[in-house]
Amino acid sequence: MRRVLVTAYTEEPFWRLPQPEREALENGFPEVEWVFREDGLPEREPSLARVDAWFGWTFPDAALAGAGALRWMHSASTGVRRFLTPAFRERRIVLTSARGAHAPFLAEQAMAWMLGHVRRQRETQAAAAEARWAGADLLAQNPPGTLLGKQLVILGYGAAGRELARRAEAFGMRVTGVRRTPAGDEDVPCVAPDALDGLLPRADFLANLLPYTDATRGLVSADVLDRLPRGAFVLNLGRGRTLDQDALAERLADGRLGGAGL
Repeated sequence: MRRVLVTAYTEEPFWRLPQPEREALENGFPEVEWVFREDGLPEREPSLARVDAWFGWTFPDAALAGAGALRWMHSASTGVRRFLTPAFRERRIVLTSARGAHAPFLAEQAMAWMLGHVRRQRETQAAAAEARWAGADLLAQNPPGTLLGKQLVILGYGAAGRELARRAEAFGMRVTGVRRTPAGDEDVPCVAPDALDGLLPRADFLANLLPYTDATRGLVSADVLDRLPRGAFVLNLGRGRTLDQDALAERLADGRLGGAGL
């Protein structure tokens, strides 16, 4: 019988394998011996040497050293860079990820940020908390607007980018994607990264969905941010290291950017 170790658990409740999903695995695959560690620590599993496959968030080298039978690792997250250690590369282990599984949630978060920005939710909610009427005196300089007709540039047009584009177009936004190699059959117009500079001056929203690689490190630079029009809104749903966070903070502080969702 194959043994699968599941450590998809953290202290935060939203990163824990739900009980119904756990039961679905056990009932759907009775030929598998399922081992669930709710402490999220594979290195502490007594049967680790006999584990054939693993599913979870982290698998340190300390666990890898004791998992001699391991042949398949599946990351619950999209990114797998943290697994690619020298010790891992020495082993012939299949590594897969949950690419695409988180895309709808990232897209909905982006829509929430953009809607909150144009509808001035931060200002009106602050007024509500103080039992003040958010009337003309509060919103005269920056009145509520709409997403209709706004230009959204999606940097990193993968699974999450496609989900975001569908939702944004449903709100009447104009969407352009940027991806390393446009295929020509995307749902929205897509361009290669060398065309990004021409898009930025017209972008009301810039959504960064880039993974972290050597090529994307710091790609959303001070220069990129400066090419955006005054008042533009930046959404960072990709990895933090793809964005120059100090440059972003400076441009938020001096009012050149209208806001950011991080």
